[in-house]
Amino acid sequence: MSAVTGAAQPVLEGVERLRPQRRELIERSLKELEAHPGIPYRYSGSSPEDGGMDCSGAVFYLLEKIGIDPPRSAQAQYDWVRKESTLTPLSSTVSEGDAIAFAALLPGDLLFWGTLDPDGAARVTHVQIYLGREAKDGRRVMIGSSDGRSYRGVKKDGFDIVDFKVPNAESPKKLLGYGPPVWKR
Repeated sequence: MSAVTGAAQPVLEGVERLRPQRRELIERSLKELEAHPGIPYRYSGSSPEDGGMDCSGAVFYLLEKIGIDPPRSAQAQYDWVRKESTLTPLSSTVSEGDAIAFAALLPGDLLFWGTLDPDGAARVTHVQIYLGREAKDGRRVMIGSSDGRSYRGVKKDGFDIVDFKVPNAESPKKLLGYGPPVWKR
């Protein structure tokens, strides 16, 4: 059972064709959701034992489960991916989920939201793991912890699967970029 709908977890397109590390991250993320449904959003939480998780805590928890040692905060995770030169930065004008800017987006990539300072420095405030597209209708989904995102019109609070949405052009928060975690070597 999934916390998403109280039913079976969504079937994702092409998971079997992913590279082993990406496949392991997606499969483990779904197993953790199934094992820990209903975990609420909790600022500074980073495991089910904390009684909840915030966005970067959920990413931290899931990456640790597959043997990766990520930084803990959303900003540090962004900097970690950027430092490895695997970050795909996005223009502040990107406001459509199917924009050409997402041509390289793959399941297992980390997605980063925030604001840009006047000097162009990113202030990252949110992170999720991209799961890919649901097989039944091609809708993009992601996993992590949040306090206000939704899945198919139902608001979610906490660790769950949610729809992948790009902020509209008027929103002060933007999707800043995406990229894979720093895989074990």
